Amino acid sequence: MGMRTVLTTASGAVSWGYTGLAAMQNAGLPVGTPSALSASRAPDPMNFLASPLPDQVSPLRVAYCGRLIKLKGVQTLLESLSALPTGTTELRILGEGKYRDSLEKLSLELGTSVEFLGHGSERDVADLLRWSHVVAVPTLVGRRFKEQWGRIAVEAMMCGRVVVASDSGELPLLLGDSDMVFPHGDEVSLSRILSRLSIDRSFLGQKAAAFARRASVFTPETQARALVELWQRIGESST
Repeated sequence: MGMRTVLTTASGAVSWGYTGLAAMQNAGLPVGTPSALSASRAPDPMNFLASPLPDQVSPLRVAYCGRLIKLKGVQTLLESLSALPTGTTELRILGEGKYRDSLEKLSLELGTSVEFLGHGSERDVADLLRWSHVVAVPTLVGRRFKEQWGRIAVEAMMCGRVVVASDSGELPLLLGDSDMVFPHGDEVSLSRILSRLSIDRSFLGQKAAAFARRASVFTPETQARALVELWQRIGESST
């Protein structure tokens, strides 16, 4: 109650993603209202420094980091990897959740090579990213659930890693690369992307370099500059 009144009279708006701004507009924020993107808790680039990809390309090192719940789509990742030739990939999973037992059972049934690492600190996350070639974010879309941002995707970009993500919520806009986005729950499309990355070393390197450049969009300096510019635009429009 009152949200539409607040939005229609707002001088500016801030959201962590484009989907958030779109939701505000759907709820009453006039198109053209000064706005800015600013993550609620952007990663510290000093904790996720860019590093070269591992020299070893085969098997392709794939990492997942996050909660182990069904809607995070790790089962899609396991199914996609099982379709690739044996020895093509190696998967490490950092995180815990009520769905872990089911995922361990599924990995055994599929014969997918995977190591469950359990809980981890921010340093453990950074170590996992440095180990990897590719970071997967296979989030699903539920009736009242989709990815609102994607912190691990940004951390991976800062480390200079390739990110492959589903089309859940903000993820496609976060990546800005349709080649690395697949329909949520579509293990065939995900398998196709991972297969190309495992076979084509040049393609892998090009995508990693592109994501490392894109990471600059999410640094604290860039985010702070966007907020300062928003206040300036609001101030100028009110004079």
